[in-house]
Amino acid sequence: MSLSRVLIVNRSYPNAGLELLKTQVQATVLPYLDYEPESLQEIKKNIKGIDGLIWNTKHRLTGEILDLAGPQLKAISSMSSGLDHIDQAEVKKRKIPLGNTPEVLNDSVADIAVGLLIAAARRFKEGVRELESKETKC
Repeated sequence: MSLSRVLIVNRSYPNAGLELLKTQVQATVLPYLDYEPESLQEIKKNIKGIDGLIWNTKHRLTGEILDLAGPQLKAISSMSSGLDHIDQAEVKKRKIPLGNTPEVLNDSVADIAVGLLIAAARRFKEGVRELESKETKC
């Protein structure tokens, strides 16, 4: 499977990945973040004729958008652990490989949960408030 034109639909794509990608394909990054209202219209305007799609947005990838891309679309990837924002039945029907990053956040979520437990047990927030008010209870 050879990809020549890849569309990245959100400017938050990591630079290191983008530089690596650009050594292999013609990558186009849309200059929007996914919460900007005009981003979906720009996606629809720029998706025609692409070979690969990096769907790093919360907008839903639908059959309508896949139709706009065209039948030459060979691969889709998402920078997310879940795929709720992608119509997987449409992608499967078109036999397009779909990649994502499952379990990538598991360690981070566990770290934060343990950190919050320790912070609550040691009453960090109260301690910070005490330090900020310069009142000591010792």
